[in-house]
Amino acid sequence: MKVLVLGSAGYIGKNFTNHLLINKYEVIQFDIHDGRKFDLRISENQALRKSISQADFIFFFAFDVGNANYINKNDANYNFIQNNSKILINTFEVISNFDKPFVFISSQMASNNNSSYGLLKKLGEKLTSSLGGVNCRLWNIFGGIFPDPNNHVIYDIISGAQNGKISLLTNGEERRQFLRMEDLCSILEGIIKNYPSLTKFEFVDVTSHYWIKIKELAFMISEIYNQIPVELSDQIASINSDTQPNSYLNHSMIYNFELLKKYIIQWSKKD
Repeated sequence: MKVLVLGSAGYIGKNFTNHLLINKYEVIQFDIHDGRKFDLRISENQALRKSISQADFIFFFAFDVGNANYINKNDANYNFIQNNSKILINTFEVISNFDKPFVFISSQMASNNNSSYGLLKKLGEKLTSSLGGVNCRLWNIFGGIFPDPNNHVIYDIISGAQNGKISLLTNGEERRQFLRMEDLCSILEGIIKNYPSLTKFEFVDVTSHYWIKIKELAFMISEIYNQIPVELSDQIASINSDTQPNSYLNHSMIYNFELLKKYIIQWSKKD
């Protein structure tokens, strides 16, 4: 099977591409980092049309995105909104000309109407549903063979621990759900195999279904690193979601505190 990965050089796209290759899929990689012809902002992109025509299955990861600080800084920025709007419109225009199964990689932020990023992801979901594709809302992904130091709070906390002090930018009361990259990749591969049964859903949440406060996460990592001191801020998080994931669990993982701790230890190579 030929799988097209749009955004194959990004944090998640790169790890998923590696997972597919290990599991003997043929992967068509497509990312702006490989040259201008792979820029999804270009209308009537012939390289995109050729790649989609050759693919048996499509994963749409590509987006102008970064960590929470990047989103907060750029959420009202014209170029940020324009870039992602062009990526969506141009890509779906080509996809609409082919009868190919595809997955749009969305975010839990799609439920946040106060965020441009969330609204853009929601628009992508609407376009996907209109064409009969599957929407996957990812929550908070960490780890992987190719980690991204600019893309995750767990990495930031571990970096602080390794430097002798964990300093949070907030009071740590905000809650998150975290899923390791290896589990995400297995879930996404499962979606390829079970695609027809998923198209009836508005979206599928891909998460661990385990809530943890950021300050609890910080103290967990502090313990892993021999009680490194933790400093909390008095700031309240600007992004704080208590949105509950949907109940469709066949393609998800169920974590608890100890399992999350085990995975973080493995990733930080402290086992």
